[in-house]
Amino acid sequence: LHSGSHRWVTGSVVLICILFHVLQIRDAYLTEVGMFVGELVGQGEWWRVLTSQFLHQLGLPLPSSADSTLGQLWLFGMWQALGRAAAVVPIHIALNSALAMLFGYLVELQLGARRTLVILGAAGLCAACGSGLANEQMVGASGLVLGLAGAALALELQMPERLPAPWR
Repeated sequence: LHSGSHRWVTGSVVLICILFHVLQIRDAYLTEVGMFVGELVGQGEWWRVLTSQFLHQLGLPLPSSADSTLGQLWLFGMWQALGRAAAVVPIHIALNSALAMLFGYLVELQLGARRTLVILGAAGLCAACGSGLANEQMVGASGLVLGLAGAALALELQMPERLPAPWR
């Protein structure tokens, strides 16, 4: 168990994400220059591996209705409504921040700041590699959150006695 004075990593990541989000709202160009695009990373724009972890989508992408069947139109309409709501309520960053704080608190409490940083670095790198292999663009801390969730699960399976009682 690590002392409370060393639990700064998760909060810092969330604060950086919120700062980036505010900057994105002020200038959407930040998303274009910071999002992970495998082809551009391959051309030397390596900073995108890091910056993409802290950027968040400002709204939900709306699928094309041109290929939708009649049965899919209802779902498409719901997706459009969610997209409009996401422009007002930043769903992506809110969920990532809440889950990062939830899992991050648990992981950082048990493993400390250095190990949490290693987990976050490995998770971010894996998320970028996965996006690159899938030839997809990426923004968001979801890969970081999944890394923290995996670490929390590993703690639960390997050292359940070290977890706070409400988590077990």
